[in-house]
Amino acid sequence: MRILFAGTAEIAIPSLKMIADTYELVAILTSPDAPQGRGLVLTPSPVALTAASYCPHVPVLKPQRLNQEVREQIRAYKPDVLVVYAYGKIFGPKFLSLFSECINVHPSLLPRWRGPAPIPFSILNRDAQTGISIQRIAQQVDSGDIFAQVVWNMQFNETTAELTERAAVEGSQLLSDVLAKLSSGNAHAQPQDERNATYSRLITKQDGIVDWNQPAETIHAIIRAYNPWPLARTTIDGKVLYIHNAVLDEAHHGASPGTIVSIDKNRGIMVQTGTGVLCLTSVQWSGKSLLPIKDFINGARFTSGSYFV
Repeated sequence: MRILFAGTAEIAIPSLKMIADTYELVAILTSPDAPQGRGLVLTPSPVALTAASYCPHVPVLKPQRLNQEVREQIRAYKPDVLVVYAYGKIFGPKFLSLFSECINVHPSLLPRWRGPAPIPFSILNRDAQTGISIQRIAQQVDSGDIFAQVVWNMQFNETTAELTERAAVEGSQLLSDVLAKLSSGNAHAQPQDERNATYSRLITKQDGIVDWNQPAETIHAIIRAYNPWPLARTTIDGKVLYIHNAVLDEAHHGASPGTIVSIDKNRGIMVQTGTGVLCLTSVQWSGKSLLPIKDFINGARFTSGSYFV
């Protein structure tokens, strides 16, 4: 089975390696090099960087657009199957017609959280379950028939970073099972229930701004959903503070939302919210290094009674 793999983000790397080890990987499609860091240095995608070291003999394509020239280039590789995981572009019917089968790995329980940010949205909405779906690619985004799913029970302390790492590994394992069935002619897919469809959207940097008037559970979910990007953030004394992690606290205070009600060097910074108290356990000043909470508190100049805005 000749496979063209399309992926860009780090989450796709285990799937790329699995295909390179098991099948005839004819080419890799990924996003063009993009500016990274403060110096805005053009940098290959995580998939491109992995391909260069793991399977250097496989051609890597980085087109800006999937136009006729790109389609003809891909046609020359004579691929049978298109496998997609976090590529970042939508495929048109002319492109999909190059393959006998087109499948996509999506880190949610489709039809829930179709779209570009399923993991953060499952956390923001405090879903009881999430997981991975492998679907046949359709013209309507993430609406294709489902080949297989794996379900996870949420513990309500997961971050997007942690769930992404899990989806990378387990997505590769589920994909391996589906490709084996596809290769033997035993793969079967079931239609999605459109009545249950929900949609995520692109996350923006503005989404990370914390509103302390919201309940502690809501802010806790925001902090977890936006780790590692854009990171939840707040302001104190004109300085931006990024919040990497927090835990719900059982204390009760009558302070105004955003007030630092207590500071514990071993636990963290307790902040009053609209309903309940949140303990900030991992924070970082903008432009500074991330420190253990005890070291951060030792260097911080605010005290109980100060407040975040």
